[in-house]
Amino acid sequence: MTAAIGLAVTTGTIAAATPAQAIPANIHISGTDGQGVRMRPDPNTSRTAVGNIPEGASPDYDCFTYGEMIGNVNVWFLVNWNGTRGYYASFYDDSHYSSEADLTSRYGIPKCGQPSQGGLPAGSTIYTVMNTSEEPPDGVWFRNSPHTNDTDRVTGLGVYQNERVRAICWADGDAVGRYGNRIWYNAENLSRATAGGRTNAGFLNTHYVDDGMSAGHPAPGVPKCGVSSIPSSPEPKAIAGYYSPYGPGDKLLRDRTGVHSVSMGNWNRWDSCPQLSDWPYYALDGQLGRNEFYDRVGGWSYGRLGPAFLIQHMKSYDMNELRLLDYVILIDPGNADDLTPCDARNGSGDLYAFWLKYNTRARLVVLSGKITQQNSSRGIQRNYFNQIRAQATGNNIRNRVLVCNYSADHHQMYDAGQYWIKNKIGSTCPTLNYGGRRWTGRGWNP
Repeated sequence: MTAAIGLAVTTGTIAAATPAQAIPANIHISGTDGQGVRMRPDPNTSRTAVGNIPEGASPDYDCFTYGEMIGNVNVWFLVNWNGTRGYYASFYDDSHYSSEADLTSRYGIPKCGQPSQGGLPAGSTIYTVMNTSEEPPDGVWFRNSPHTNDTDRVTGLGVYQNERVRAICWADGDAVGRYGNRIWYNAENLSRATAGGRTNAGFLNTHYVDDGMSAGHPAPGVPKCGVSSIPSSPEPKAIAGYYSPYGPGDKLLRDRTGVHSVSMGNWNRWDSCPQLSDWPYYALDGQLGRNEFYDRVGGWSYGRLGPAFLIQHMKSYDMNELRLLDYVILIDPGNADDLTPCDARNGSGDLYAFWLKYNTRARLVVLSGKITQQNSSRGIQRNYFNQIRAQATGNNIRNRVLVCNYSADHHQMYDAGQYWIKNKIGSTCPTLNYGGRRWTGRGWNP
């Protein structure tokens, strides 16, 4: 190797990170009834499993991609478990994410390159760097094109031994190494995203990439530069849902302000005090498009029953959906006389406590008007918060419940509060505005 190939010609080098091909992440297999999850050679269930990851285990993660829809989730992880490499469906783990960026930011797992129709190697285009220390100093510069002399020679702008890169595409270029390798990857350094104030990316000859291929052959999962690759599935989209206590005349139902809403007759069959059923779930679920999911739901007045019923269905049939539901807002749900017959009978408080414990990102917000505040908020205290406090030992679920008291009447709370069904409230109570009036909220935790 010559100095022209090296990453730096100055004395000393940047300390190289040494991650493995796959990295650990705080994700565990769950929801399999103790059976574990099968690993597949592709992100689908069409081919024979290559291994099994037991319940509660946490494999090493290479990357994520999209594949067969399992339980309304089409994200699959490429992992390594006990020396076996394969994909499993994210439906069977305890991860929480709402977008590609959120997943990578939260767990450090990058998205795989565009998959081809091949098997396992095509699913990931993340590789370990090798051969950079054939001649000291260790390191290889990125190039601006697949040609050896086309480099800015910026110290650190390139790769070191054992760093990880993601191959974006490949191109033919100058020969490098004893076997005259002419394949170059347009790649990005995942171990050091920036160098010298610039994005750490560029062209790298595959002589320095451990992609499992012989000289002159790109990995099957890497597309040729300038050639369209197979498009991935659309990114999952978070949607807000609303349960109305009215019929089709509800203003929010008419406005369709970016919220999937259902009228009372569609979610409880006009029962004055319905028992737990699947109707509230299916009434909202039927409005979801491909790759959409609910991360926010709300209800005003009698519509408060809808979110609790939704949680009950998810708890019974689809725990992954329960992990994605991060925000429930109840707008002036009612006083003790309103809540005691139905909420007590159906165990709304226990359902909210379970959801808050199971989903560590979950938050319950109650916008409390004059009705809900009657008798020192006895209705929500007895029917929601007593149950939450009873299950709060050793966790922070009480801190993830926010009550905001306002001096507004029942319908003013609906008019001023509906904005916060679609837009999540943070850790403090917002000022409500409607019809030229303003209400300042006083916040408290149960």
